[in-house]
Amino acid sequence: MTSASSAASPLDGNWHLTGNREQKEFPLISMFVHVEGTQVYGSAASKNVCSNAGGGFEARFQLAGEIGQNGEFTLDTLPFGHHPILKIAGKVPRAGEMSWNGNYTIKSSSQSQCVFDQVGTFIASPLRSISGTFSGQVTRMYPYPVPRTASTDYINKTPMRLKLSLTVEQGSFAFYQEKNGPRYAYLPLTGTINTVGCACFSHGIASNEVSNRVQGDVVAMKFKMDDESELWVQSYHGTAEASLAFRSHVVGGKCEGLGFDGTLLRQ
Repeated sequence: MTSASSAASPLDGNWHLTGNREQKEFPLISMFVHVEGTQVYGSAASKNVCSNAGGGFEARFQLAGEIGQNGEFTLDTLPFGHHPILKIAGKVPRAGEMSWNGNYTIKSSSQSQCVFDQVGTFIASPLRSISGTFSGQVTRMYPYPVPRTASTDYINKTPMRLKLSLTVEQGSFAFYQEKNGPRYAYLPLTGTINTVGCACFSHGIASNEVSNRVQGDVVAMKFKMDDESELWVQSYHGTAEASLAFRSHVVGGKCEGLGFDGTLLRQ
């Protein structure tokens, strides 16, 4: 992981492209974009409905492309094996403009049982920074089957509803490259989490690492908890980015497999 800095482009930022998760309007596509010279990088999230079988399918994409002299660009999916493909074409907005137009092509993997090939146009609008504190009540989701390392005694001491507070700080962009893999940009997050009533832990810290990032409307974080377990979180921006649809599960420790589900409101 490497940090970087350059003059900000009007295209830099986290954008909503099309769709609405809460109103079940799909495809939903949202994307973080960073520009470095004439190179442009994208980190996108999508949710689609399978045209052949019903049901939904979520995917994540790393994209890259180049900006032409006329400001037009095309972002293509970086090769990460047999994955869906997303292509975004658009034009860099002028300084001060808060939206930009484009079109998308999304194709399901040839090995996927879900088909969702689509093309369309969009008007991108900025997503609010995720930085802030979100809190609320979440519901305990009992693991099934119970992992061998879990303690039903500890799990059952955790109430069905408990209070949770999440504080997040959105950083500036960073680059990441796995060995022999493509380089891509992402938007890192740090933060803390506090729970009231959980038998296994009460506090956790998320460090600045590639697994902690915001990717369009998707917020993914991994917290190291005070019982040495990890709480893996995946949340989504809600209406007007004033809430988070919170989903999480515990990895390791006596509450392994325990999950929490609910809505957290921005404070």
